[in-house]
Amino acid sequence: MLRRYKLLFLVFLVICSGTMYWGCSQTEDVMTPTYQTDVFLSPERLPDNPPGMIYTLWVADGDKGDTVYVGRFGYDYSEVEFLDTDGSAKADSNQFFFDGDIYRYTHLFVSIDTLDFSTSSPGPIMLIDDVTRVSEDPVDLVFPLTDTLWESTLRFNMETMSDDNRATYDGYGLWFAHYRVDTTFIRDTFSMTSFVLDSVVLHDIGDQTDTNSVKDTANYREETVELVYGLDTFSVEKAIFDYVYYNDADSPWVVYRPQFTFSTGSSQRVIYDIFSQDEFDLIDYSAWGWKYKGWVVSLEIPTSAVGEMTAPAGIYNRSYDSLMPGVDGGLISTGTFSNITAPDDTSLYALNDRIPPFPGEDFLANLPAGFNGNLAPNGNRGTVFVTLEPENFVTDTTNFPLIAYYREIPSSRDTLYSEDYHLTMDGNMHTNDMYEGFPSISVTFRSH
Repeated sequence: MLRRYKLLFLVFLVICSGTMYWGCSQTEDVMTPTYQTDVFLSPERLPDNPPGMIYTLWVADGDKGDTVYVGRFGYDYSEVEFLDTDGSAKADSNQFFFDGDIYRYTHLFVSIDTLDFSTSSPGPIMLIDDVTRVSEDPVDLVFPLTDTLWESTLRFNMETMSDDNRATYDGYGLWFAHYRVDTTFIRDTFSMTSFVLDSVVLHDIGDQTDTNSVKDTANYREETVELVYGLDTFSVEKAIFDYVYYNDADSPWVVYRPQFTFSTGSSQRVIYDIFSQDEFDLIDYSAWGWKYKGWVVSLEIPTSAVGEMTAPAGIYNRSYDSLMPGVDGGLISTGTFSNITAPDDTSLYALNDRIPPFPGEDFLANLPAGFNGNLAPNGNRGTVFVTLEPENFVTDTTNFPLIAYYREIPSSRDTLYSEDYHLTMDGNMHTNDMYEGFPSISVTFRSH
């Protein structure tokens, strides 16, 4: 698999600037000129192209640093049929015609585009591989870096934070992070009642080399500082002062230390919430034109609220709801994100900005009609899942059918009350399973 990805970093430039730069070229070992290459595509688990979008086939030339449009197509997974842009059957089915010798190019890829796309600039790259002679090395178009990510895990919890009460509304939130509760005592002061300077005492610190020593202290004062624990900040007061330094060249070197007393209130026990991530970071696909997006599909959500789930190609369909409970229910999203260690792009339903610095959402305010925010009132009547979504996706009422992670909502609400709580979602991006996983396209060529 290393061969497949040795130049993929350079593909990022397609998304960022519309231009590709490639680092190798094919050996010109064809003795007679090739005037046309027929390209044949054989998909596995390729989902239907979403309404308003189309798949596009391209080649990339490493020497010239550009991309060349080959053709576009729709796809009907259930009928195993290639389509034209109007939804009718494609006349040449899975065959595409390229003028020239495809072996003069280094990569073949499929992008996902809107119907009004430009044939000079591809959209987000969905499936890609090197151009090789099939007899020597099969050409299989797969999602970028799929093999790197499919064995990964993702954490989530269902705590709510913006309500300022950890004892309420469990199951109304969804955060892609580990959650736990911790306790500490703040031994500093929440309210300093008095501060008195008694004296300045000389301390002999013995022989040492020439140094800057503290001669005196000055500017005695009280100051309020902020202590941050988890999502909460506590204001405390401290007695502080400034040192007065001088260069002490004579032995014995000394330091002056202040002596002071102050009265405080009692120490207070602080309970705080901690959200954290594992060391494993998800791949940032933004340079390829993709983002992650969190979702919940559930029988507790009316389909009129946001929309309905779009199932991926493969085993996920409405007759397999034992794998993904609630697929006949409605859909709601936590938002898109690229970095698992940073907030997502929007927060629509939280009460305020007291939320973890990770992707997720509290479903407590501004909710769609018919949905009360409770994702887990009666056990596992729904599923949490994370998709990869193209940045040019034309709708926000359903998901793009590439599910990277999924996990059913807990069957017992008692699970949600744990003070050390998270659930693990396994990666679903592998391409070597006939029933589930990401799509792939096997490619063959015929030159003439």
